[in-house]
Amino acid sequence: MRGLQMAADGKTYGIAYHDGPEVFMYRADLFGDRSEQERFAARFGYPLRPPETWSQFLDVAHFFTRPDEGLWGTCVAAFPDGHNNVYDFLIHLWSRGGDLFDARWRPRFHDRFGQEALQFYVDLFHRDSVVSSECLNLDSVKCGFYYASGKAAMMWNWCGFAAVAELPAFSSISGTNVCTIVPRGANPEGQHTSLNIYWVLTIPVGSAHQAEAYQFIKHVSSPAMDKITSLAGGNGTRLSTWRDPEVRALYPYYQIIEAVHQNVHSPPAIPEYPAINEVLNQMVETAVKGQTTVSQALNRAAEEVEAILDQAGYYAKGGEGGGRP
Repeated sequence: MRGLQMAADGKTYGIAYHDGPEVFMYRADLFGDRSEQERFAARFGYPLRPPETWSQFLDVAHFFTRPDEGLWGTCVAAFPDGHNNVYDFLIHLWSRGGDLFDARWRPRFHDRFGQEALQFYVDLFHRDSVVSSECLNLDSVKCGFYYASGKAAMMWNWCGFAAVAELPAFSSISGTNVCTIVPRGANPEGQHTSLNIYWVLTIPVGSAHQAEAYQFIKHVSSPAMDKITSLAGGNGTRLSTWRDPEVRALYPYYQIIEAVHQNVHSPPAIPEYPAINEVLNQMVETAVKGQTTVSQALNRAAEEVEAILDQAGYYAKGGEGGGRP
């Protein structure tokens, strides 16, 4: 919770205020139903349980996909806004052992891990058909409400939507949602990995009221206010808040939030990332909509990202990648 706002010189430029990360959610009313458990075991040969791997996830998603009953195996936020559609790809990439770049900032997200990650995501819509076509128009917020309405058995999304799932005014599954760690790739390199990006309160260099701004930040980041943020449905950033019995009783996902943070990644904090993110946004969109193959989308994106970093001087030392300028 300190890394993204800390510069290479060791100075801190902000205070974490509202946290992620993404967690895996599933409906205990479905997973705990004895008849569902018996039917699943008979069909797949192992017990119905929260999936450890993406392969198991797919089994469970197929099992619970029942469009005629208004139920889908999962839901995703595939709207091409450069937000969850990109982050979904990154989670699948990282959880299989892949990465965006190598040590010299050369793109590597189009390797076999990236191929598997993006193909898996595309197949959720087209080959496996375990998500509704409605998801093509859902951003992260709408996807969270879609899940809370009871239309999907599972979802990975920002843990704040686990709070939404507990609010009766917005949710039909209140009291039945359970959070755990994100599944991993079934390959040997696979690992349980999540994505974490969080809001930071900071003071712009041009602020005319720096002293007042600092006092405000100190106030809202205090232990008492951090707890209030969480009780109101936000996501606190202090260990004291995460471990607070009252907070955990109201929003049970705080019981696993600390464990999730043990292995999280974030997009690279470089000035060029916004442009790179837009390339990844277009990559996912064209692949999901069938405008290009997965391989074509990945290779084109890798070329465009490499051109962005090359223009920024990342490969100035002999063309082999000299590291960040």
